[in-house]
Amino acid sequence: KVRAMAFSISQSNTRTLDREITVGDTVYPVNVEVTAKNSTTVYELAYEYSFLRRENYEITASAGLHAIDFSFSLRGTGTVNGQTGQASTETASVTAPLPVFGLRGLWEIAPNWYLDVQAQYFALKIDNIDGKITDLRAGVTYMIGRHWGLGAGYNRFVTTVGVDKNAFDGELKWNYSGAQVFVTASF
Repeated sequence: KVRAMAFSISQSNTRTLDREITVGDTVYPVNVEVTAKNSTTVYELAYEYSFLRRENYEITASAGLHAIDFSFSLRGTGTVNGQTGQASTETASVTAPLPVFGLRGLWEIAPNWYLDVQAQYFALKIDNIDGKITDLRAGVTYMIGRHWGLGAGYNRFVTTVGVDKNAFDGELKWNYSGAQVFVTASF
């Protein structure tokens, strides 16, 4: 089987700074109101091989590619001489493609009702950069026809990248988890 998936999530938060911060070339002073927005879109294309198939369940192994599109913006507004205005906006974006490997179990629990459990993982270390992806998902799908279904489930996705270099030494850990509602199509 070939499996394709896409989803998008966006978050924003506004707060008044209690200390000066520098982002890129912009200095945001104390008492400036800043709004940070983070948008993430994940695309996946994977090949699944069913190594165990019975009448009401199957277990598959998969290999595929995740492409994660991150974008971030920080916009500041403040008051100077009684006039409110925009201080500056800094933006950054990156697309990170990473391979993943996984296992998936699909069980028919009642006619047209399926329980779907999936785990995917990948880790890679090159020179002083160490990264990994963990993607865990469980859901229930009701097939409303031969090719279309509606479902709900829970997903936990964690990306960790560690860098150990003279210019930067640290770790970025980005994750999301929560309920999902989805439409599925199979052909």
